[in-house]
Amino acid sequence: MNISEIKAWVKVAFDKIILFVALFGLLLSLILLILMVGRERKKMEDLSQNQEQSRNLSQAARMLDMTFLDEGIEALLSPEQIPAWSNRLMVAELRVRCVKCGRPIPVDADVCPFRNCGAQQPAVPKAKTKDSDLDGLPDEWELKYGLNPNADDALQDDDADGFTNLEEYQAGSNPCNADAHPSFAEKLRVIKIGRTPMPLSFQGVQRLSTNDVRFLLKNRQLRRDTYAKLGDTVNGYKLVKYEEKKIKVRKKTFDVDEDVSVLTVSKDNKIIPLTINRENQGEIGASLIFLVDQTKMVVKLGDVIKLKNNSYKIIDIKKDTVILADINTGMEMPVQPFSEADKQLYPGIGALKSDGSPDIKP
Repeated sequence: MNISEIKAWVKVAFDKIILFVALFGLLLSLILLILMVGRERKKMEDLSQNQEQSRNLSQAARMLDMTFLDEGIEALLSPEQIPAWSNRLMVAELRVRCVKCGRPIPVDADVCPFRNCGAQQPAVPKAKTKDSDLDGLPDEWELKYGLNPNADDALQDDDADGFTNLEEYQAGSNPCNADAHPSFAEKLRVIKIGRTPMPLSFQGVQRLSTNDVRFLLKNRQLRRDTYAKLGDTVNGYKLVKYEEKKIKVRKKTFDVDEDVSVLTVSKDNKIIPLTINRENQGEIGASLIFLVDQTKMVVKLGDVIKLKNNSYKIIDIKKDTVILADINTGMEMPVQPFSEADKQLYPGIGALKSDGSPDIKP
């Protein structure tokens, strides 16, 4: 097709070409319009979402909790007041011993106020009637047993049984009858827990003949040396068995044989090995003091002690306490350590009387 033919065709189809261009322009405009409408709609949705988030944030900010300000204002308007002192001027505050740490605490304390203790305290019996002298003993109870309700006599011991009137009241016993009192075990305290010293030490072997072997035993308490054979009894200890033993010990640049022979003794059905030339520890024991008469005693597991007319058996010795049981009732009870509060109540406890038992080592 040449140029003249093309011109002729354009002249014939000019109207159609113009219509086609116009329709194409309209179609292109429609497409652009659709795209622009979609974009504007997206902008409107984003704007609406941002407005909703801003509205939520503003609502959250308006819901600020102002309770702490109300509490602060209330505290300023009505500050905490210290209650009036209930005791008279010349009467000291009544205190008792904490059941755990033993330190003096107010008699009505539910828990120990010391920060490193905080132990729950037993409930204190409440007086049904008034307490005129504020000594913890109700007037009705004092009048019942002939005590003076107008004098502070809670720490007195009217029947001389070793228990104060307050202790008798708390236990529900008669403060005027020496035969009616709490358990004497409550007046025991632990001074020290450790091992009782072994009085005998194995010091050597003497061979007089093949069948005659003697063992040298030294009693440190009596300062006495004894030669004995197997089967003999020395200061209550029976010689049961001998085992000759040596071990190699390094001494600088050479080895030497060290004698570690063991002589076995027995007492009260207990087997005790004694190593030659060694200080041997005895059984675990505890040093106790009876606060009623301030008598000191050393006890071991299984021992039976007598406090006045009551007997108690030592059934366990722990790190810081001793467990004993009443021979008659079988009731078990712990013995508490001698505390600072006890030192204040018994200032003369330093001059202790002893029952003659050996001391113990921690």
